[in-house]
This record gives sequence, C-alpha cells and structure tokens, in this order.
Amino acid sequence: MIGEMEIKVNGKAYTIKADWRSGQLIAERVADPFTILQEFAKAQFLDTLGQSYTPSVEINMTTSVKILHAGLDDSGLSLDDVGNAFVGVELPNAINWAMEYISLFSSGAGELDEVGEADEGKAKAVDGASS
Repeated sequence: MIGEMEIKVNGKAYTIKADWRSGQLIAERVADPFTILQEFAKAQFLDTLGQSYTPSVEINMTTSVKILHAGLDDSGLSLDDVGNAFVGVELPNAINWAMEYISLFSSGAGELDEVGEADEGKAKAVDGASS
C-alpha cells in the first residue's frame, strides 16, 4: 500500500505519495528514505540511553524542501516555488511534513504475512499478473 498525505503550498492542497518514484527522487536529492529513517531512529534510541548521536542526514530547511518537492514533482511547482512557500513562519511545517512524509515509506512494513506477501492480497509479478 502506498502511503499518502496532504500538504499545503501557498494555500493550495496537494496530495503527495510515498511511492517508488518519489523515493528515488528523495534518494537522489537528499538520501535514501530508509537511511533517513534509520539515522533518526538510531539518534532517538541512543538519546534514551543518554548518548548523543548526530545523524548523517540533517533535516533542515534545504533538505525538508527537497524532500517535499520530490513528492510534488508532478505538480508543476519548481524547487524555488516550494522553498519560497516555506521560508519564514512556515518552515516548521516543512520540517514536520518532510519527516511525516519520510515515515510513510516504512508504513505497512510490518503488515507482511509469514511468506512476505502483503495482507491486502497476493503479491503481483512485475508484469502485473497474479503470482
């Protein structure tokens, strides 16, 4: 199942999906989504142990905008359009939405049955035929 969420850019709502294509764009522009998740999970875990850890991927204004822009790739919005929409008071939204969006790439990962097929039905072959 592909996760999706809605974000607003300059007052207009857009649905962004955590699919293969947007994951590849995030990997090209920032880092692999699973690497981002792994780094922040490690930092949080070590923090609970009283140890500090600096993730190899920093989520800041630039990376947040790049992550969101990957999801908005088909919208016609340029990277500058997205960046300018979040400069200033909207920056916390960009950072929060970027992390929420990244987390969608792992949603449903625990929903595989014992043979690795999704609960929604049988896995599909690459050509779309039932396996």
